[in-house]
Amino acid sequence: MAKGARYLIFFNDIPGIFDFVLDFDILTDVAALAAVSAIDDETGETFIKALKDGKKLKLKMIGPEKYDLRVRSTNNTNTGGAVSNFSSWGPTFEMDTKPQCGAIGGHVLSTYLRASGKYSLNSGTSMACPQAAGIIALIRQVRGAITPQEIQDLLSSNANPQLFNDGTKFYDYLAPVPQQGAGLLQAYDAAYSTALLSPSGLSFNYTDHFANSLNFTLRNTDKEPATYNIMHRPAITMPSLTRLFTQPPALNSARPASLCKVARPRRLIKVSATPPEGLDAKRLALWSGYIAINGTDGASLSLPYQGLTGSLHEHILLGSNDTWISNSTDFNDIPSPIPPNTTFLLPKPGNAGPEDLMPQLSVKLALGCPMIRADIVYGLPQPRSQEQDPDARILGFPALWNPRGHIGFPWDGLLDSGRYAPAGTYKFVVRALRINGDAKKKEEWDVSTTSAFSIQYL
Repeated sequence: MAKGARYLIFFNDIPGIFDFVLDFDILTDVAALAAVSAIDDETGETFIKALKDGKKLKLKMIGPEKYDLRVRSTNNTNTGGAVSNFSSWGPTFEMDTKPQCGAIGGHVLSTYLRASGKYSLNSGTSMACPQAAGIIALIRQVRGAITPQEIQDLLSSNANPQLFNDGTKFYDYLAPVPQQGAGLLQAYDAAYSTALLSPSGLSFNYTDHFANSLNFTLRNTDKEPATYNIMHRPAITMPSLTRLFTQPPALNSARPASLCKVARPRRLIKVSATPPEGLDAKRLALWSGYIAINGTDGASLSLPYQGLTGSLHEHILLGSNDTWISNSTDFNDIPSPIPPNTTFLLPKPGNAGPEDLMPQLSVKLALGCPMIRADIVYGLPQPRSQEQDPDARILGFPALWNPRGHIGFPWDGLLDSGRYAPAGTYKFVVRALRINGDAKKKEEWDVSTTSAFSIQYL
């Protein structure tokens, strides 16, 4: 646009056409544009080749009022069938298996509002959840009244684990359980399988509370006996505190390796796990995989398992320098710290709004935190402990169940007592409770103190 362009054409470097939005805050000269369009990768490469050959391109662009609707589909060979890169990872901080399974939720063509075109391509849990709910309804239709736990077991044991994909290509090993759970839901198998597994997954916990062995139940509800072969299928090991992944699998043993089933019995099977060697416990490495069960009755089941090398409880959540004061109007993912002793001029008590400039307490957590406490202390000449000042608790704290990463807490001076802090110089003292920590013990809290700042009121 700096060269005076009035027409823009975007094309993707992978098959298909991508959605894009013009950012008017960045494109300050957008009013000068006459038209904007997008083309697929093949057409774009043809244009580029023609331009390199010295040819001139003349295009006729039709406006949205007169264009003919054409539908073109392109096979997604890069990520089709893989877990979407925007999906959340597990497990929970109690080491429960999450997600439990997956449904189709990426680039789903579905019905939409008539006024908006009747059809739309959308992604996310808004697409995956309705499919999962429909599958559960089909299971209930076939099996009748069953408990939520039985539904969960059926969904998990009949799901298909998928290969790992890093967003650009597939690998020849399975995606980890903390990423995909049991795998992609299989409605028919879950509705009609006569071989049943329980529970829906096994968690060997983290090192401090490592389970030497766990049990699961295999039950045959068919009238005919069946023989089941039990095998181990490891998944990729993922350190929690880095983007890099490692390949050593968790070794899982189940006895017996195969077993014969008669009509309508159940068999309790004991499983032990050996964590991969050479893992850095400080990285909190998540290892996982699947116990694959194939039967002469046609059953093809799998049971996800997981464990963690390292200690969630002992890991520091909040470093001494992981809190700072930022501007409440700084909307960056990680706002910049302001200089120490900055003075904020706040609106009159009770009149502050989201657009007003206020001091913001910035907290950066290494992992999820069950509870954060934040108190103000007088910053000069020496901070006073909040135990000496009953009116030092900030409104909105303690903050419960906080995610990892940056969290911002704007402050307009309001205290938990309903009063406003007087004008003066302050610091925040922030305490983060360790995972599975005892809130009554001081040593279970990580502590960080911000630099000093001052507030005045209009």
